[in-house]
Amino acid sequence: AFKPEDIALEVVYEDAELRVLNKPAGLVVHPGAGNPTGTMVNGALARFPEMASAGDPLRPGVVHRLDRWTTGVMVAAKTDTAHWRIAKQFETRTTEKRYLALVHGTPEPVTDLIDLPLGKHATIRELYAVRWGDEGKESRTIYRTIERYDVYSLVELELLTGRTHQIRVHMSHLAWPIVGDDMYDGKRLTAAELGIDVGDTKRIVMDRQALHAAMLRFEHPSSREKVTFTGAVPADFREIIFALRTKGYEAVDAVGSTLSLEKLGLSRSEH
Repeated sequence: AFKPEDIALEVVYEDAELRVLNKPAGLVVHPGAGNPTGTMVNGALARFPEMASAGDPLRPGVVHRLDRWTTGVMVAAKTDTAHWRIAKQFETRTTEKRYLALVHGTPEPVTDLIDLPLGKHATIRELYAVRWGDEGKESRTIYRTIERYDVYSLVELELLTGRTHQIRVHMSHLAWPIVGDDMYDGKRLTAAELGIDVGDTKRIVMDRQALHAAMLRFEHPSSREKVTFTGAVPADFREIIFALRTKGYEAVDAVGSTLSLEKLGLSRSEH
């Protein structure tokens, strides 16, 4: 059994069967090699001890994961029934997941389907890559450009499959890596490079990938109604977007975009 720990968690929604969190950057989802404590599961068990019996005892309550440095909405189950009912939806791909990313460059066309198989990198153990043949698994992502700046773009991404590092590898492969994602060719940007006046021009404004799980939609395990949850972007991500907008931007009306900038804390009316 894992030790419950007092870890601050932003709860977006909660009922008797599930809870939805807005995960901060740097928080590992569940204990494992190298991270025996201090994870989201440890923090959740302190508040929801009933979670201990939901699903896999090695990952109690965990239905899906986000990378350590990716922020955003995550659902966890409080009961075993809720766990298998929600997990099945992720397995059969009936959930809807939309992310927000700041990428280098200007994706062309403004919206497209990326259909490139992914697998383990041929030589670097912790990386993934586009792999053809037996090593690659079907991986599909729809991207939609929301805003364009001089050399960056704000992009909404819809996951049609859920491979490890899928968005990061797909965007990097097409030469639009995610800002701050130095594992996949993205750059960590200083205040000077972004053109922000914050006193210290050498300050790294984003020292992780600028990737946020913005929206999650699935069928509630008991009511069977579709429920939708949104998590506001964290402060460092907001700071970059607002700073880029002050230098000028083009709003793009991409077909099929559903994310509300207001709900994400990125309202354009603040300028």
